[in-house]
Amino acid sequence: MYSSDEMEGGYPSSYDDWKDDYESDDVPVEELEVDTRDKVLEDVTVDTCDVSSVLLALEKAVRMSNFHQVDLQKALKLENWEAYQSVYGGDKDPFEGNADGHVVDPAWVKRLKISSNQIDDAVQMLRELLDLASQLQRRFKASRKHIVAAKRSKGIKSLPDEIVAKIFHLAVKGDREGGKQAKWISQASRRFRNIAFGTHSLWTNLYSLYSGGDVEMVIRRAGPHTKFHVYIDLNLPPRMRTFVDSCRSTVPRWKTLTLVFSKDRRGFGRDVNVALEELSGLLGNGLRLSILEQLFVRSGGITNAVGTINAKLPGNTQVWAPNLRTLRCSYFLPIPSAPLSSISTLAISHNFKSRISNSSVEDLLKVLIKVPNVLDFTLEAHGMEHPFGNETLPVTDCPSIKSFEIQLPYFPLKEFSKDGSSLAALMDALRMPSLEEHSIYIGVASYTGYMTDTESELVKWTQSLGHLSSALLPTHFSNSAHKRSLVYKLLFDRFQPDLGPPDSKILNIPLDAIVRIPSVSISSFARVLFSQRADEDSHRTLPKGKSQLRELKFIGCGYMTSLNLRSTVDSLKLHGVWSGIERVVVEDCAHITREDAMDVIGEERLQYPNGQRSRSMLYDFSDAIDQDSIF
Repeated sequence: MYSSDEMEGGYPSSYDDWKDDYESDDVPVEELEVDTRDKVLEDVTVDTCDVSSVLLALEKAVRMSNFHQVDLQKALKLENWEAYQSVYGGDKDPFEGNADGHVVDPAWVKRLKISSNQIDDAVQMLRELLDLASQLQRRFKASRKHIVAAKRSKGIKSLPDEIVAKIFHLAVKGDREGGKQAKWISQASRRFRNIAFGTHSLWTNLYSLYSGGDVEMVIRRAGPHTKFHVYIDLNLPPRMRTFVDSCRSTVPRWKTLTLVFSKDRRGFGRDVNVALEELSGLLGNGLRLSILEQLFVRSGGITNAVGTINAKLPGNTQVWAPNLRTLRCSYFLPIPSAPLSSISTLAISHNFKSRISNSSVEDLLKVLIKVPNVLDFTLEAHGMEHPFGNETLPVTDCPSIKSFEIQLPYFPLKEFSKDGSSLAALMDALRMPSLEEHSIYIGVASYTGYMTDTESELVKWTQSLGHLSSALLPTHFSNSAHKRSLVYKLLFDRFQPDLGPPDSKILNIPLDAIVRIPSVSISSFARVLFSQRADEDSHRTLPKGKSQLRELKFIGCGYMTSLNLRSTVDSLKLHGVWSGIERVVVEDCAHITREDAMDVIGEERLQYPNGQRSRSMLYDFSDAIDQDSIF
């Protein structure tokens, strides 16, 4: 026996010591010298099945569907090895907690020797496996690179002509330079040339700044029946005249017309009204744009976001465009000199901010008067948070409007004036007795981290939002007998914090604005309550008559919790509105499970569509007026 005092580090100091000692023991020296790595004889056939099974087991393990979820460190820990258990398992380790004076059992020494040799063999096998697996890994990577290279070398060549033509169509669609794009595509290769020349839809864009040769080429390639999307630069009247003359034969096939004027380039051309009169004269001189559906007037240049253009559409516009259906305006608000009775869709993006006058707001009302049959009205408003002044806008009746959507991107809520804002003045002036669908989109700008907000700042934020809601939902809007739906979205504009706002930040929606609407849909990053108007006596009663609200939807409320939902429901119960609601939809609300919603709402009322639950509460600019598609 060896004591620990006779061992270096708890083990015999040399193999000779092992041998000499055990010659007098029951354990033969030959048995201690067994080393399987040196015992294989050349003339012996070795069965490799057991060794090969290691490879099979390894490949089977990595084929498991959840392999990447397995904690390998935990699954392969030392305690799971038989060799470890044989030597150190239980209380077998003679040095555990007693490094001095412990007598080593010869049987334990034997197990240590055998297990040590086995682990040496295992390490050798694993090294061979790692080397071979690495070789295979490198070969696989090389093969994948060859495949990628082959695909890239083929690229668009591998696609059928029909798909390539669709790709080309997307490249030129809605772009004033689309004609030039089509020209460049046709010059890339013989195949592209054949596809481009055989696809008439690529040659639909005409621009007044094209050269005469390019205009002729586009017209020729388009064929005799293609409809055109035309872009005219009003800053250069001479080019405009030449352009209209060169494509006079195509005027009856103009489907959309976009007029662009840049304030930054005003020195290069005449006054915008002069240019509009001249263009109208050219088009009205015996020409009729019989299929023209859309007129888009827009401001170009860097002043787009800070300045606007006010002008007049000539009185003969309806004469040369008798079937005009859509009028779109982007920072360029032309007032029709004569009514445009054919217009059914009006979309306006405008900056109403002015320290000098309120002319832009007044001009908007004048435009509405000149389109008496408009059905759908979309307004993207900027700069309406400031005070309007002492002026009173005339009440403007819009009896034909059935759908009204107002968008307030980049809205500085902290700067919103509750006393006589431009927004409140506009909404007070509008009358839409036939309104059926009402949509509100608010993108809150400069949303700062609420961790630094004081209690008074939180209260002020909620009050400002309450006044904004009251302004967007004026009392006379709730009197429409035809109103079917309200969509209200309160979103972050550019930055969405990781944590939701505190419960003290509240979106208060006036009850009198919703009780006569059958369906209300809400998306809000703030807690939602239904209450009396923020700017009226709290004792004011709701409109007489039974509530018509039947469906309430919470869609994409990324921070709403079950407690928030319960407080919203309680606010409806408080005013006796909840009992009339038949259906509540909870969809895409990250923190509310079906069970949570059912506990608050009840099984009979609840609709909980399955699907991915998202926390995104950013303002979606696809909801806004699509500037690119209508450029």
